[in-house]
Amino acid sequence: MKIIAALCLVTFVYCDSNSEKVTRNVHLTKKRISTRIINGKDADIRDFPWQASLRTVEPLRHICGAAVVSARVAVTAAHCFSHSKDPKSYSLEVGSSRLSGDTGTVVQVTKITKHPNFRKVYYTNRNDIAILQFDQDIAGTSDKLATAVAIPTDDEDFSGSACNITGWGRVNAQDELSSDHLQRALTVVITKDECKNISKYDWILDSEVCVYTGSDGACYGDSGGPLTCGNVLVGLTSFGKKNCVIQFPTVYTRISKFRDWIQKFIEKTSIHAPILSLSVF
Repeated sequence: MKIIAALCLVTFVYCDSNSEKVTRNVHLTKKRISTRIINGKDADIRDFPWQASLRTVEPLRHICGAAVVSARVAVTAAHCFSHSKDPKSYSLEVGSSRLSGDTGTVVQVTKITKHPNFRKVYYTNRNDIAILQFDQDIAGTSDKLATAVAIPTDDEDFSGSACNITGWGRVNAQDELSSDHLQRALTVVITKDECKNISKYDWILDSEVCVYTGSDGACYGDSGGPLTCGNVLVGLTSFGKKNCVIQFPTVYTRISKFRDWIQKFIEKTSIHAPILSLSVF
């Protein structure tokens, strides 16, 4: 039963319509393609200034979300890099609510570091987090730059908290003609036991966090994007039910379990992300 359940899950990287394997989420636009969280609402980047779009350079396309944690460091999902391992193949845009246009700042990725224990287990991911490093600032005081999101300092699990998921993922698994505007949905963090009971995923780890309302969720293109409670980064989109079925929880990488690893990279830049410990209700 475990294997059967796993085969019904996908990671949320965008794949174009010519791909036979739609097992990840990713998209950007020179074309208009589906780019919304399911049942989300338009969001202003100023309300979620840490949100970023990870893109392939050739072809120019949004593939995943990301969260900026310091002036020269961002985090995303490790599974987002099937296109290439070469950091020159990727760029990050910050400071823009839209995938199209040139209102933000686009910066070349300098280095990609996947977590050393990242691995795929059937169609799920373990330790699904990667560090992106840059040779120029991606966060700062300019409206065209990001603001770093806070990293939790303790193991608060945020269960029962109303939190935001944001991204440019599809409105549904089939629709490819949606707005390219950043979307947000207010969701609820649930406990590991609740996640298992609702989803029948009996292998959820402590290093993962589930969200669920039954009326919204992440879809292809949202992978690596942030789950934030207030201004605290609680998770990164990792995987969910095939075809983005919102009656099942979406699973996120739990940031608190990787904070020491993330902080080592932030400290290398000598520019520290704000680190807070908050409970949001």
